[in-house]
Amino acid sequence: MLAHPNHNEDQGKPLWEYHYTADLFDARGTRHVGRDTVFRVASLSKLVTMVGAVKAGLDLDASIVQYIPQLKREKNKKGMRRWEDVTVRSLGSHLSGVQTGFGYNEITALLVSLGHASEELVNLGFPPLPETEFPSCEFLPSHPQKCSTDELLKILSSESPAVPPFSQPIYSNPSFALLALAIESATSMSFEKFMQEHVFHSLGMYATTFSFPGNDSVGSIPPTPNLWGIDFGTLTPGGGLYSTTSDYTKLLLSLLPSHQNRKPIFEPHPLVATKFLLPSSMVPSTNTLLLGAPWEIFRPASNKGGLTIYTKAGGIQGYTTMAAIIPEYDLALTVFVSGDPVADVIFDTIIGHLDDGKEKGILVGGFGEVAKRETKRDYDGEYAAPPSSLNSSMTLVTDMDGRTGIRVQSWISNGTDFANLAIFLGISGSAQDIEARLYPVDLFGTISKVSLKTGYEGTQVKVRKEVWSMVVVRKNSVTSPLERVHSTQTGIWRGPRDDACFTFAEVENTGKHGGESISRILVWREEIGRDSKKQGEVLGIEIPALRVFLAKK
Repeated sequence: MLAHPNHNEDQGKPLWEYHYTADLFDARGTRHVGRDTVFRVASLSKLVTMVGAVKAGLDLDASIVQYIPQLKREKNKKGMRRWEDVTVRSLGSHLSGVQTGFGYNEITALLVSLGHASEELVNLGFPPLPETEFPSCEFLPSHPQKCSTDELLKILSSESPAVPPFSQPIYSNPSFALLALAIESATSMSFEKFMQEHVFHSLGMYATTFSFPGNDSVGSIPPTPNLWGIDFGTLTPGGGLYSTTSDYTKLLLSLLPSHQNRKPIFEPHPLVATKFLLPSSMVPSTNTLLLGAPWEIFRPASNKGGLTIYTKAGGIQGYTTMAAIIPEYDLALTVFVSGDPVADVIFDTIIGHLDDGKEKGILVGGFGEVAKRETKRDYDGEYAAPPSSLNSSMTLVTDMDGRTGIRVQSWISNGTDFANLAIFLGISGSAQDIEARLYPVDLFGTISKVSLKTGYEGTQVKVRKEVWSMVVVRKNSVTSPLERVHSTQTGIWRGPRDDACFTFAEVENTGKHGGESISRILVWREEIGRDSKKQGEVLGIEIPALRVFLAKK
């Protein structure tokens, strides 16, 4: 399912969806897979639990012992763990050092699940061990019952950490069990009750639950071995969720930065949603793979468009799942599969590979061009001061090739040609080899009524001001200001800084006039209703440094 927030709200349905029911399926489940069919979403549960942690008001940078003080009493017998060093954020971003599992990944439990006797371990070369060496709960065959809180904390504390906290990412399922306990501590509610009332119901995710939905007929159940209906016990917060593509897409749409301007998911602190997308670490990869809490974030090295794809993948026996948001396009994508583990193949086909700056996905590939056409429609044109005042104007052009942003084609201020921006912006070069481009910075001024002096004489118009920043780049460069502006374009790599982006140091770090940066541009856009999702037309631009408003012709 591929969705855009405006389309979902206007049409009540996603941009695109495809559902397929195989010829072979478990007769207990549905015979017609659709947007409201329930799947087990595996590790996509982790994203939901992390959203719950933020909604519960947990301090992401606080030690976990602030919420689970019992951990102070649990001493690591190997002397390698200090729970005081483990934060809420580290648990959600796989930086806590907590190992990936406990009872379920014991080899004895694996053999028993495959129909073998636990005694066969000795024949495989393992020494016999007394029962006291194994977990006392959630362990087959002897102790299948769910772990109590005390038992869970004792087991996790008895294990050596995989690595020291924050040293490197190590995928961890029990970390999310600790997050669930922290939510319960902070809210005085059970984890599931809090999630139902404050996350699922508030987003309209009424078919989503951490417990068995109660009716097999609502689910997609494959005819092969699967974990439908199996209680994940303590590990439920990290992998036991049931949901539908419709429900989960609602969650993804709510996390898009653009959504925070309408109905912030983390009210009254919408900035939290932006922080929620920040990466926490990176892993070795031929492409750029960053890890968040618990996002798996991709920015391929060959990507010239500056796209960032926030993803989460999941997989358990019988189910594979993928989810993603692309903030630059305001898109959310959900792929749920029961049966053959092909969710990643479907996902890659839709998203495509960002090779040579061209998105090749069957659906997403066209959104870059659509975004450019909409930008051209809304922003391109000539902007000018009233004829009776200054001789000031600016012409903006959206290039339909690989270049990003909006190009400043001409700029006249009080009869003076501002084309040679290097003089004012402190960048070497001349107007012959550099150009200025505008990029939005996701800042918005307060809504106010103003009187436009050109073309709207005496008319009061309610506007919202969008903040854009002007960045100087080499002409004919197809790179974004977030990409390789220092490359020689020769294909010869001269060192680590040659491919690096340093324009983050240039944004708003230009010459100022009376305390206002020359590079700051305010776009005046008509506001259609204070909480409207619709955008009105662009009325003009304000250049604070020059104390001038230029109306769009």
